[in-house]
Amino acid sequence: MQLNFRYAVISLFFIAMFSAILLFSAVYGQEVELATAEEAWISGNVIWEGFDLTKASVQVYRDAKLKDLYTSGILLKPEGMYALTIEDPGTYYIVAFVDNNSNGQFDAGDGMGIYGVKNWADRDQQPKPVKVEEGTKLPGIDIQIIATVDAQGGMRPLSPEPGVVTGISGKLIWQNVPSEEEGGKQFANAIIFVYSDPSWNNRIMQTNAKGTGEYELSVPAGRYYLLAVIDENNSNLLDVGDKFGIWGMTKFGMFPRAAKVNEGSVTRGRNILIIGRMDITGKPLPLDTGKQDETEGQDGEAASMEARIVLSGNVIWPGHELKYTMVQAYSDPSMTAATAQAKTDNRGKFKLAVPAGDYYVVAAVDTDGDGKYTKGDGIGSYGVANAAEQMPKKLTVTEELKNKTISLVVTAEFDGSGQLKPILYGLGQAPLSEFTEVAPAEASATSLAGISGRITWEGLEISKATLIFSKEPRFTSGIKTPLQLDDDGLYNCSAPPGDYYIMAIVDRNDNDLVDAGDGRGRYGEGYWGTPQRVTVLEGRVAPFININVTEALNQDGRIIPIKAPGSIRFRYGEPGSIYKGDSIDRTTQEWWYWSRGLAFTFEETDAGWNLIDTYEFTPTAPETEQSGTEKNPDGMLYYTFDKSIWAVDADGTNRRWIAQGTRPTATLDGSNLLFIDTRGNIYRVGMGDDLSDELVLSRREAGLEAAMSHNGKAVAFTQDSDGGHRQMILKSLDTGEGSALPVGVKDLYDPAWSHDDELVAYSASLPSDNPLERNRDIFYYDLLNGRTEQVSTSPLDEYAPAWSTIDRRSLVYCRAEGEHAQLWIVKFDADGKPTERQITKYGGQNPAWSPKGDKIIYENNAQIWTVNPDGSEESPLVIDDEPIFGLDPFWVQ
Repeated sequence: MQLNFRYAVISLFFIAMFSAILLFSAVYGQEVELATAEEAWISGNVIWEGFDLTKASVQVYRDAKLKDLYTSGILLKPEGMYALTIEDPGTYYIVAFVDNNSNGQFDAGDGMGIYGVKNWADRDQQPKPVKVEEGTKLPGIDIQIIATVDAQGGMRPLSPEPGVVTGISGKLIWQNVPSEEEGGKQFANAIIFVYSDPSWNNRIMQTNAKGTGEYELSVPAGRYYLLAVIDENNSNLLDVGDKFGIWGMTKFGMFPRAAKVNEGSVTRGRNILIIGRMDITGKPLPLDTGKQDETEGQDGEAASMEARIVLSGNVIWPGHELKYTMVQAYSDPSMTAATAQAKTDNRGKFKLAVPAGDYYVVAAVDTDGDGKYTKGDGIGSYGVANAAEQMPKKLTVTEELKNKTISLVVTAEFDGSGQLKPILYGLGQAPLSEFTEVAPAEASATSLAGISGRITWEGLEISKATLIFSKEPRFTSGIKTPLQLDDDGLYNCSAPPGDYYIMAIVDRNDNDLVDAGDGRGRYGEGYWGTPQRVTVLEGRVAPFININVTEALNQDGRIIPIKAPGSIRFRYGEPGSIYKGDSIDRTTQEWWYWSRGLAFTFEETDAGWNLIDTYEFTPTAPETEQSGTEKNPDGMLYYTFDKSIWAVDADGTNRRWIAQGTRPTATLDGSNLLFIDTRGNIYRVGMGDDLSDELVLSRREAGLEAAMSHNGKAVAFTQDSDGGHRQMILKSLDTGEGSALPVGVKDLYDPAWSHDDELVAYSASLPSDNPLERNRDIFYYDLLNGRTEQVSTSPLDEYAPAWSTIDRRSLVYCRAEGEHAQLWIVKFDADGKPTERQITKYGGQNPAWSPKGDKIIYENNAQIWTVNPDGSEESPLVIDDEPIFGLDPFWVQ
C-alpha cells in the first residue's frame, strides 16, 4: 500500500521547526554526549553536499505517514551530525529538514530527506522503520536530502544519482586572489542566489559554493539570473562590504544574462566572475575601485543630494490595480542596488528623485500585496516592450525632464512556475510612446503597433541590423528600419498595421552599404525556404518574429546560402555525437544522428559556421525509437513544418518527424493519423510500434482537404465534381464505400467531425449574382437526422470550423478581417440557438481543440498559439524561448 507521506510531510516543518527539543547536550565546537548507558539513542548524518547543515533539523515520528511527531532536534555542526535520545522503545521514522535561507520557513531552496527513501520521485519507496529497544545504540542512521522546495512551494526531487538531473553548474572566479595554500581568501562564505528576473525580485533558491568556488544547483527548466555573493558578514544578503559577481557580466557596467536550463539536462560552465563590491553606502562599485575613489564618490553623492531632479511618471498595466507597485532607478546595469525608489499611488502615478545621470528604471507590481513575487505579479522596464527578455533602455536624466513624464508599461508577468512571460497587449490597450520615448506631460498617447523578436547569425555576435518591411515576398520595395540589438540579439520595432514580409540585413563592416561580408535573413525562410507573412495589428506588438541570417554576400557580390548548424538542429534535434577537429586553419565539427543514418560536417568561416558535407549511412536503431513509448499526460501535437508532418509532446519535448505531407488530422486517442502527402495522395498512418501506413485515396480521387473521424472509421474530404464545383465526400475506411453530402450548396470546404462523429461541420459559399458576396459561411450536417444547419450568416468570409472534443454544442472557426482572420466561437443552447463571440485579438488560422476541450490550438504568423475558449491566455507555445513554428496544428491524447 502506498502512503501519502509526501503530502503530509510538507506541513510538518512549520509545526516541528520552532518546537524542536534540543536534545544535543553540546554546542558548536564541543563534544556531543549521546546518552547514559540505560538510555537508547540514534545518531547519524544529514547529507547534502555543499550546504551548511547547521540550518538542519531532524524529526522522529511514530508512524509511517509522518503525522505523529515523537521528538526532534536541531543540528549545531556544519558536518551534519545529529544524535537524539529515544526514551520509549518502539518503531520510528526519521525525517530531516534544511532551512537553507535561515528564514524560519519551509520555502524555495529548502531541502528535505526521509530515512530509507533515496528518490522522492519514486512513489514505491517508503520511509524505512527504525526499531529502537531499551538501551539500543543505533549509529549510522544517515539521511540524504532528496527533495527541495520550488518557487511555488511544491516539492521537487533531487537526483538519486550524484549531481543533478535538471539544473546549473559552474565555478566562481576571483582573479588575483591567492590559493588556499598561499594563505589567500577562499569561497567558504560564497552564496549563489538564483532569480527568475534580472531586477532581482523573485528569488527561486540559493546554494553555497564549495571552497574551490564550484557550485551545482537543481532548478526546473527555465531562464534564470545568477548572483554570486561573497557574504563577508554572513547576513545571507548582498549588503555593505560584500563582493559580488553576476553571470553574463565579465566587467562592471554590463547587463546580467539569463542562464537557460532545459528539462533533463544540466547547463554547465556558468562561471561567475567576482567583479563588484558594495561600498559603505550600499552602492555597487567595481571591485578594483580604491577607498579614495569611494570617499570622493560619497562627496559627490552628498553634493548631488542637494540637486536632485524629480521625475514624474506612470506605471501602466491595463485591468490591474497598482496599489502595491514599486518603481526603482538603478545607476548601473547590474541593477543590484537602487539609487532611488518610490511607491505609486493607486492609479500608478509616481515621483522619483534622482541626481542627474544615466539610469535603468524598473517597475515591479505585487498584485496581491503579499510581499513576494508570485503568479500574476508583473514587471515593466523603461523603453522595452518585453521585460521578460529585454533589459531596460538607458534613461538620461537632465533638467529638461522636469516638465516631462516617463511611463513604464508592465510587459512581463510571473507564471505558476515562477518564470517571467511576455504580456501580449490587445487592441488599444497600451500606448506606443510609453515603450519608446519620454513624452511631454500633456501629450496624448498613440496606439501601439509593431513587432519584437531576435535576430541571430550563428557563430557571430551582432549588435545592429536593418529591417525591411515589404508587401510582397520578393522585396522589390519596402520600408527600412534600423535597429539596435541587445546582447542576445533581441529587438522591438514599431510598424504601421498591415501584412508584411520581413527581411533583416546585417551590415557587418558598418559602412552603411550592402556589400561583401554582410548577411541577410527573412522571417520563415530558414525553415520553409520561402518567407512567411507577418500580420501587424493596431494595438499590439507581434512577438517572436525571430530571424536567422541564412545568406551572405561574397567578394563577387553573389549571395551565398549559409547552412548553419542551427537549421540542422531545428530539423533533427540534438545529435547523438559531436566530434571536433581542425582542418588546416579552420575548426570543423561532425554531427552524427545514429538512429537517422545521417551525419553532417560543419566548418567555421568568416561568415560563421557553414555546412560543407552530408553523409548517409545505415541507421543503428529503427526510427521508431524517436517516438518513445510513454504518452504525455497533456497529449501530443501534430503539425506541418517544412512540408512534413511533425509530432511533439504537449510540453515541448520529444519532437520527431513523422512523414512528408501536410494537413494532419487524427483520431482522438492519437492511434491513427491522416494526412495529404506532397503528391496529393491521402494516407492513414497507424501510430503503433510499426508506424504502418495505408493509402486511403490517390491524388486522382482526393481533394485539397481531408479529415479523419475521431473513431478512425471514416474520412471526409473535398473533391471537384463534374460540374466544376467542390463537393464533400464521406468514405468508410472499413468498407471503402463513399457518398457526397446531400446539401444544397455547391462549393464546400474544411470538413470537421464532432467528437461523437455524428456531425460534420464545413464552410460553404452560397450562390450569389455578385462575386464579391460569395464569402463562405459555416454549416454542419447531422448524419443521424439527415439535416443541414447554417451556423453563421456574416457578410465576412468564415471558414475552418472545428468542433469541441468534449461538447458538440461548441464550435470554433475563422472570420476574415481584411487579409487576416480572428477566431470566433459559437455555442448552442438547449434549443440549438447559436451565440457567437470573438475569442482572439491577435489573429488566428486553422484552429483545433485540445483533448480535454480546455484549450484551442491554432496558427498565427506561422507560429503555433493557444487560447482558452473564453478568450483568455492567448499566447504562442514557447519552448526554450522559441515559439513552435508550424502550420495546421492538431492536438490528440
